[in-house]
Amino acid sequence: MATTQELLKYLSDNDIEFSILSHGKAKSALDISDKTRLPVRYIVQTVPIHINGQSWMIILPADRIINFSSIYNVLKAKNIEEGHNNDWSQYFPNCELDTVPPFGNLYGFRVLADASLEEGRRIIFSACSNTQSIFMRWDDYARLVQPFIADISKASPFADSNRKEQSTSIIPEPINSCILTRMEYKR
Repeated sequence: MATTQELLKYLSDNDIEFSILSHGKAKSALDISDKTRLPVRYIVQTVPIHINGQSWMIILPADRIINFSSIYNVLKAKNIEEGHNNDWSQYFPNCELDTVPPFGNLYGFRVLADASLEEGRRIIFSACSNTQSIFMRWDDYARLVQPFIADISKASPFADSNRKEQSTSIIPEPINSCILTRMEYKR
């Protein structure tokens, strides 16, 4: 899978309810929160890394950062290598910078998701584009991807107080009411 349309088709073919969120150009998961006015804790960031020589995709809320000590402990890792975005472009050639969707399973990556994502019940993530995101249920995501779930993050020292307040709010009703079903997408 390499394009927004292929991702949408994958979700639709698997009977997943989702919304397509169009927004101004976002350069990061935090930008998506700012552009959509949705709680930052629901916005998912995707971080590809190598753990013991295997390709992994780390998935965590945008208001958190990776706790590498936890990953070493949970996976009994001996070696973790982070790459620069340019190093990863070969795996995601049709995705814009920082817009790789959290479906590592479709790219040949194992997926390690932070346990805090289970609490939100919904996730929002880039859809291979910096102007479109997808909103879907966490349970549907977990069923499709079957990630390894563990406590692998910690609070970001960069999260400001406004983002923390926003992250405790619920997703507004207009978003819940505009979830597209597989049938609606195919029209």
